[in-house]
Amino acid sequence: MKKLSDKKEKSAVKKTIIERVKTFEDACREANVSPESLFNENDTLDERAYKKLKLIIRVINDGWNPNWGNGAERKWYPWFYVAADAARPGGFGFSDSGCVSWHTHTICGSRLCLQTKEKANYVGKQFEDIYNEFLITGNSAGTTGD
Repeated sequence: MKKLSDKKEKSAVKKTIIERVKTFEDACREANVSPESLFNENDTLDERAYKKLKLIIRVINDGWNPNWGNGAERKWYPWFYVAADAARPGGFGFSDSGCVSWHTHTICGSRLCLQTKEKANYVGKQFEDIYNEFLITGNSAGTTGD
């Protein structure tokens, strides 16, 4: 028979950041930020998506900041495959994650890197629609945030 103290101990175990952040709104709640406060009326769709991703990644990284002076520290980012098919007529989908180490070039925005491969895979899959707005649809000529 389980004691009441056993149940209290289990309920006291804090969920991981990945378990707590499933939506942009969850990330805002974790950061104690109002979603509307991040945007202005002139933001385009890709600008709004970038602001969302910056906040989501800051929250998912849970206090970790990349050390750009440390070439041995891995910095992870989601990798997307862009090709149209029946399932994705728009041609966008999460593919994998990669990391950047000592290279002097960048293939992702440095503000959008994550601490671990697990976090990069999670963010790439969970927030794929926001990445799509940032990387593909939001960059189309004439696309606005409306």
